[in-house]
Amino acid sequence: MMQPAVPGWVNPFKRNMKNMKKDARILLFSPQAEVDKNYVDQLRKDPDNNQITFHVLNMVEENICSLEGIVKESDQDKLMERVKKTDPTLILLAYNHGVQFGSMPQFPMTEFCEEPPLNSVPWLLKQKGMVGEILKSSKTLLTISTTPAISTTLTQDDYEPKNIWKLESCILSCTGTATGNGLIRELEEVLKENKIENKEDTRVMILSGGHGDNKDEKNNMTPVGGLSCFSDLSMLEYKFYEDDCKRIGVAAEPDPCTYHPTENTVTDIKQNVSLSKPEPMAPYAWPSSKETPLMQDERFNLIKFNVSNVGQFFKDPDGLVEYLTEYNPTFIIIGWSFSTNGDLSVALRSKGFFSKMLLEFDLRSIKSPSASLSDDQIKLLKKADQPADWAGHGKDLRK
Repeated sequence: MMQPAVPGWVNPFKRNMKNMKKDARILLFSPQAEVDKNYVDQLRKDPDNNQITFHVLNMVEENICSLEGIVKESDQDKLMERVKKTDPTLILLAYNHGVQFGSMPQFPMTEFCEEPPLNSVPWLLKQKGMVGEILKSSKTLLTISTTPAISTTLTQDDYEPKNIWKLESCILSCTGTATGNGLIRELEEVLKENKIENKEDTRVMILSGGHGDNKDEKNNMTPVGGLSCFSDLSMLEYKFYEDDCKRIGVAAEPDPCTYHPTENTVTDIKQNVSLSKPEPMAPYAWPSSKETPLMQDERFNLIKFNVSNVGQFFKDPDGLVEYLTEYNPTFIIIGWSFSTNGDLSVALRSKGFFSKMLLEFDLRSIKSPSASLSDDQIKLLKKADQPADWAGHGKDLRK
């Protein structure tokens, strides 16, 4: 029985895999997705390359573009959302893409020799500024890097996933390394998908102001309770808070930190800094901002935002819960790395605040937008703040 031909992208890709960063994210445009997925599965079995992420876009079933890679104008935003969702470092167009490079092209190159066909995938990627370098081309394969995907010098950052966000109904947090632009891009996606509604009673709280990690106080890796700017002075970063305020379009509160006289390191939290009121922040036009802030975008302009610097609540979960309870957010974001299971998430869960938000989210979805928990229900959640005695449960389960 004749074996099916190996897809044209596989062998060139195999030859270059050893030089790729371990966190490379590959998006493959495939007209024969089932065949290509089988080869992707084989590549994933290689222990040297199993950290590389593959996404196969099925050009037939998803009906976003034709088999020739032509995208209807009405589908172009939908396709770009699909591409950005995978955040690829490398894009493979495994079909007859129609891009011409002349007889002796010199790869890699930063510009197309000729304009790609109108409304084609390469044309759209170029229009959206996603083309970093064109690395290789044949009639049925075009390889494009969106960020430098080839590297011979690897650092710890190269092994860490970036901007992988977890949405838990009304709680957004990051499972790995976060960046400021990554947070805003994810928030924009959540808003576009109407997971946050653009209406006046939508109240978003963004907790910002520093770094997070997946290590404990002894610098050991931990799956739960990693340190962050909530509990470690060295992780506070006022500029991160300022940048988030700029991106949202609100004025930043004063820096609550004191610094070493000769080194730019945080030494303490000021005692005389007045805490801002737990209320929506007014729009503010930053003179140096070149991008349109979210609050000025008509798609999101009814939403109430509050960007709070966690340094004002350093090691004070009760004070933070009191502040959050008064603000009463319908959506909350912890905007630093490893925040999904970090120290602050653990604190807010143990205080019952996340449970309250999730239950009220469900109530609003089922009953009415103004539904909230009763006093008795809130008291019941507060009881969950008390430590539970789990002794003997393992023995019981083994009976």
